[in-house]
Amino acid sequence: MYSFRIPAEAMEKVQTLYLTQGVGLSRIIDNFYSLRRVAIQTLYNVFTREELSMLVVTLNGVELDGKLMAQRANLVIHIRDREAYEGACTKWKVDVDPFIKKVEILNPVEVMVIFDEIWRFWNIPSAYGAPNPNLHRFLADWGSDV
Repeated sequence: MYSFRIPAEAMEKVQTLYLTQGVGLSRIIDNFYSLRRVAIQTLYNVFTREELSMLVVTLNGVELDGKLMAQRANLVIHIRDREAYEGACTKWKVDVDPFIKKVEILNPVEVMVIFDEIWRFWNIPSAYGAPNPNLHRFLADWGSDV
């Protein structure tokens, strides 16, 4: 049994949608993993090694809630800001405009998965070895370790 805090407003929504909190939370978790799996499969080999490496650096330390994680505009803003202030795209030899075009066709679930997987890369030891994560393993998981 796990214990964690879920805001009352969120639990009311869960209960409204699914009749009971237990059934609702179970379905939400199952649905999240299904959507995550499909998004990762869809994104496999979409980005180059350089693009993914740049994203990993660009999103290091970024913490967003669920509402913001699924918005393409937030990903585009982070990419453009990192290029403007630190030359992240230039450093990784990523042509900004074509890369932004790739990002702009992603669906909200794919954008959320990118934010989440990069957060896991930097924060979860069992994912990629944080606090010193393995970039080659990450790139291989995304089909870009060429």
